[in-house]
Amino acid sequence: MAAFSERVPQTTEWTKHPALDMTLDIVSRTTHRVFVGLPLCRDPDYQAMNKKFATEISRAASLVRLFPAPLKWFIGRPFVNVPAALKGCMDHLRPTVEDRRSNINKHGVQYADKPQDLLSWFIDEVDGETNEEILKHIAFHLLIVNFGAVYTTSMSFTQALYHLAAHPEFVDDLRDEIEAVTTNEGWSKASMGELRKLDSFLKESQRINGLGAIASYRRVLKPFMFSDGTCVPAGTTIGVATWSTHLDDSIYVNAHIFDAFRYVGRRSQMVTPSTDFLAFGLGRNVCPGRFFSVVILKAMMSHVLMNYDVKLEEDGVRPKGSWFVTERIPNGTANVLFRRRV
Repeated sequence: MAAFSERVPQTTEWTKHPALDMTLDIVSRTTHRVFVGLPLCRDPDYQAMNKKFATEISRAASLVRLFPAPLKWFIGRPFVNVPAALKGCMDHLRPTVEDRRSNINKHGVQYADKPQDLLSWFIDEVDGETNEEILKHIAFHLLIVNFGAVYTTSMSFTQALYHLAAHPEFVDDLRDEIEAVTTNEGWSKASMGELRKLDSFLKESQRINGLGAIASYRRVLKPFMFSDGTCVPAGTTIGVATWSTHLDDSIYVNAHIFDAFRYVGRRSQMVTPSTDFLAFGLGRNVCPGRFFSVVILKAMMSHVLMNYDVKLEEDGVRPKGSWFVTERIPNGTANVLFRRRV
């Protein structure tokens, strides 16, 4: 994984790295390798723009929920400049889009060596009156997908990395599983699905330190009465109480204790929504990107486990996170120490 190796060189001595900033860099570059391909995914300016937009729009979204509809635009706009982000994204994409469009005009839609990434799909499917309008639509959709993939995956991986560094007792079992599976099946999406202990580790991290206290926000369009008689009027915003569910001792034994292999042997994996695991929502509106996100998390954590030793600055003391309204944020200043695996 080039993004990880360049950001975190394998040294023989312990080296500090700011966990959240490091993770944002690696997740952004890794996901955009799938979104736009080489060489754009490695462009520092392009990556900085995407990280900035993903972070700012998440904070703005959490803040504007506190205000009535007439004030949302005025409150949110100072925190994220969408027109500027859109223009910046268009400027970065334009040479690549024009080059691929030229190949389509010369050789047909399915030309030889056509990149198989999200940008190619957008070029094939997005409509518009002019090429510039099409480019604008592509950039807009890419920014939205970027927010959904980069920010949430980075928060989740940082939390999991803190858990890994705080609990070295789980490392050997995780490494043994990764080695056994990849030796037999190689490194693939299918083999990621066979990493049951790693899946449980990541799922438990998400249960203990998920993305927030509430998930699946919905606006009530007409008065609705629940089976217990609770009535919510039209215009009300409701959500699922993720945090309290995940830490409920009547649902989970020792709910406040991190048990890395809690889910091993159970049928449901991290991508499986249920009434007691709500990290990705529930029902028909469950997060459609959860499969991609979990594969990225497993691939990155596997790379860390097989190539590095990790620890915290203060052994066993996991850095404390913080809250922004209902959003759970991992510690943004803590370092994780890395060295080449011994």
